[in-house]
Amino acid sequence: MKRVIRFCFILVASMIVCVVGAAGKVEAKKNFTVSPNSKPYKNQNVNAKPYNKYTRQYIMLNTYLNYMGKQGGGTLTLKKGTYNLTNALLVPSNVTIVLKDGVTLNKTNNTHTKYLKAGHVMFELVRPSRIHKKGVLGKYNGEKNVKIIGEGNATINLGKCANSEGIRIPHCSKVTIQGVNFKNLRNGHFIEVVASKNVSITDCSFSNCMEGTRCAVNVDWACQGGFNGAYSKFDKTTVQNLTIKGCRFNNLYAGIDSHVSIVAWPHTNIRITESSFTNIEGYCIQMMNWKDIVIQNNTFSDVQGTMSDEELMHRVISDRSFRYQNSNLLFNGYSLANTKQN
Repeated sequence: MKRVIRFCFILVASMIVCVVGAAGKVEAKKNFTVSPNSKPYKNQNVNAKPYNKYTRQYIMLNTYLNYMGKQGGGTLTLKKGTYNLTNALLVPSNVTIVLKDGVTLNKTNNTHTKYLKAGHVMFELVRPSRIHKKGVLGKYNGEKNVKIIGEGNATINLGKCANSEGIRIPHCSKVTIQGVNFKNLRNGHFIEVVASKNVSITDCSFSNCMEGTRCAVNVDWACQGGFNGAYSKFDKTTVQNLTIKGCRFNNLYAGIDSHVSIVAWPHTNIRITESSFTNIEGYCIQMMNWKDIVIQNNTFSDVQGTMSDEELMHRVISDRSFRYQNSNLLFNGYSLANTKQN
């Protein structure tokens, strides 16, 4: 009898220990809030040679993104303030970046150290373990479920770096860019969507081309000449299911375009709706081999240029509101006479 009682006591005690142990288990933290003065995650890289007052914010943010990627994702919230970024922030899958009201992200072009050369991209949706490898990304096997959300007045400023890009989206799926103000383009792109699917760009503004003739939002194939990411297999993957909605394009050379046309591989299901184009010097939208297009409920004011007529497939262009200045270039890629009206 004593043995039975002793066995029962040990069993109950073991169960209590297990329950307490399970209750005391702490999950790894995935969500972080930082400010311009924050230190890197657990002070990583603070003693590294490239770390200085010019690179510290870039290094700090990447330490959090790298950790979150290893944990399977999370949310990184940036408090109000100015962040100067010399190099690309590498964004892995399942990560949301929230830019609070009053955040300004400046792309800068000088690290002030021989140990790190400044890059030309601000956000690159490629995880750190892939960024320096060649030919590892093909089709849509890149990052997924990524969001960059601006709250209030959140700004990405490219004015301090020529030939720069704000956000590069290569071989990705399920990407959302929302509520961000992009300004001061210098012969680059605010957003480059390459070989990706299910991408949504909503309620963003794109303003002020300081130099060059490149567009605000670029839509391109995974091919050399389209973009230069060495991690790509350059397998001619196209863009599918791109939505640009409620955006404002102002004082630019060009709004939305593709650089390269590959006849056998069209971009498909491109929707541009409820957006405005004002003071566009070159063209609002240039479509090269786009298929299943909806351009609807947009306004065009003070646009200039000439019109070309190329074959497109399954067009739906309707509810246009136009006001012309000098000439009537709205779309490069088809003639209005060939469009279908709803």
